[in-house]
Amino acid sequence: MVDQPHAPMIDKESNANRNANLKSLLDRFLELCDLSLKSFDPTQESLFCAVLLSAQQTRSNRSFQVAATRGLSQAFQDIELSDAHSLIGRTIDSNKGNVSKDLHTDPDLGKFEELRKFNSAYCVPLQNHKDKLGVLLFGAQDEDYFAKPRQDLLNLIGEQVSHSIKNFYNYQDIEFQMQLHKELRRKTARELHDGLTQVVAALAMRANFARRMMEVDPEATEQELIKVEELARVTTKEIRQMIFSLKPSEIDSLGLKTAVESMAGKFGDLFSLEVAIHFNRDLESMIPINRQRVIYSLIEESINIIRKKGGTKQVEVRLSNIENEFLLLEIEEQVQRESIEEKDQMNGEYESMLVTASLIKATVQVDTNQENGLLIKFYIPHSDLV
Repeated sequence: MVDQPHAPMIDKESNANRNANLKSLLDRFLELCDLSLKSFDPTQESLFCAVLLSAQQTRSNRSFQVAATRGLSQAFQDIELSDAHSLIGRTIDSNKGNVSKDLHTDPDLGKFEELRKFNSAYCVPLQNHKDKLGVLLFGAQDEDYFAKPRQDLLNLIGEQVSHSIKNFYNYQDIEFQMQLHKELRRKTARELHDGLTQVVAALAMRANFARRMMEVDPEATEQELIKVEELARVTTKEIRQMIFSLKPSEIDSLGLKTAVESMAGKFGDLFSLEVAIHFNRDLESMIPINRQRVIYSLIEESINIIRKKGGTKQVEVRLSNIENEFLLLEIEEQVQRESIEEKDQMNGEYESMLVTASLIKATVQVDTNQENGLLIKFYIPHSDLV
């Protein structure tokens, strides 16, 4: 079995930098909230404020992670709320600000000891169109602190925070797309260099050889031309598959499983390869579209690695959700082999697959000891979804 040794060619600091940039943005908004509230009363009492963002890995609008705080300790910043129903839940459901004067009995907030010194709270929804992004949460010792003028001010700031967070996520999406397209270009260049360029050169040499033999040995020339024709047909199939893989438009419009089914049909038409797909269509609803695009590329790259080893007529693709912690993607060939090439014999194909997998922080295992042949596994974490 071959394990992924490292996360290749991807800047390991990029995700940390993005999280730091988001926190810096939110910290500035919390500072603005504090300064704005002080405009009502410069001698105001101590407040707390926090930004809780939807925990995207759960695909739930009721699970939250603390992204930034002001006036609270580091311990509070490590808090995650799951299945919120009280003050935060009401705010999400109603999509408007809500006041609470019983933090001690709130099932979600009452369990945090640091909040017990506050007697009132105000929660503002962070929503951009249909996207429920999270909430702004404020607390004060005065039960009547959050009067309507302060509520109106915080609601206005909440709208600006919502737009800024959505714009930040959109920028992340564009950045991710650029990274994915860069890797696709690199993969295409490698395939052209390692495969099609050499095949076209071989076609030219064989055609030249056939031309020289034409007058000397017509029968041998005919056999050589048959080889040239067959090589040209195979090359045409590979070019068509390469063009198709560059833009799997079905993912955006119809979803991952439909795109993989279309891919399977292409492999069947071009290479007489049967691809059996085993995963529940409901599973793809848990996977953000960017991650679906990468998973599609991993499936395609894995099938091509298996196909180019020769002898394979059937491949199985399996995708499963393991304890809501990670996705397990398996691509397994169905063929008996006396020996299977190890990772270091797979040239640049394996390294390219590792780079693609690292885009979604997936761990790769290549099992060469299977009765049915090569088995490639990807362990894809739910956390840090793109």
